[in-house]
Amino acid sequence: MLPARWRGAATHLALAAVAYLPLLVRNSPGRVAADTKTYLYLDPARLLARAPSMWDPVVGMGTVTHQNIGYLFPMGPFYWGLERLGAPDWVAQRLWLGSIVFAAGAGVLALMRTFGLRGPGVVVAALAYMLSPYSLDYAARISVLLLVNKTSDALDDPVDAPLVLRLLRAKQDTSAVVDNGRINVKGELVTAPPGDVLALTSITVGVSDSLGLDQLVSAPCVSAGGTRFKCRTDVPRFTLTLKAMPQQPERFRFAFKWSRLPLTGPFLEPLTVRFADDGGPTDRVGTIVECIKTNAKITCRE
Repeated sequence: MLPARWRGAATHLALAAVAYLPLLVRNSPGRVAADTKTYLYLDPARLLARAPSMWDPVVGMGTVTHQNIGYLFPMGPFYWGLERLGAPDWVAQRLWLGSIVFAAGAGVLALMRTFGLRGPGVVVAALAYMLSPYSLDYAARISVLLLVNKTSDALDDPVDAPLVLRLLRAKQDTSAVVDNGRINVKGELVTAPPGDVLALTSITVGVSDSLGLDQLVSAPCVSAGGTRFKCRTDVPRFTLTLKAMPQQPERFRFAFKWSRLPLTGPFLEPLTVRFADDGGPTDRVGTIVECIKTNAKITCRE
């Protein structure tokens, strides 16, 4: 029988093989997935240089960012380091995803060791956790969220759930006199249990794409019987309605209109919408990728 130290090393090597090899060998070698922002892996040095600042002078006549700081560590340095080593973008992306998967499995092994548990069941638990289907919803579009240990949930739900985006339209500003860019979004979200959403008194909404679109707004909300919410602010002009479906009270349809924006095209899929309630962390996220676009506007439908 192998010594305990060797068995531990062999187990970690097996988890590493499961985490990395399928991504590098079988998962469309040479192709880059649309994960988060395109320039994160195309030009990580530029992202790292701009991330510490809350002001981005490149978009339009300047705008306040709300995402870049989230990639300052560890995602930005990871891609920057592999770029300096000469690794192709697709290899760097697969190594990033593989490292997340491997860290999840290794974390379970460490936890089981802390509890004093041994045997093949420990490996089964590690494989079950690291290969959870939960990661599929984020791995190819917003993988950085897989690193987050959420402490609270948007809309006061005890169980996280993504936004389901049905329609997203964005149109650039075409006026030299007044900002007239706009964003329209429709979708659905599920709460569990539905009663927790009664605490919603304000909401923060963010919309971004893979190029320069990066908008953020906060608005107060009012409730009508706990089944319908309306959130509105005049500067910028933003209105969101959120209404429970009659036969499914845990399911809400939402729609928002956001106008008078200084948007600059072109826009590039995937587009991402983020919700946070009452000033809490952004942990309700939806992404849409099926889009038709021109230089001035983009329309995405599911």
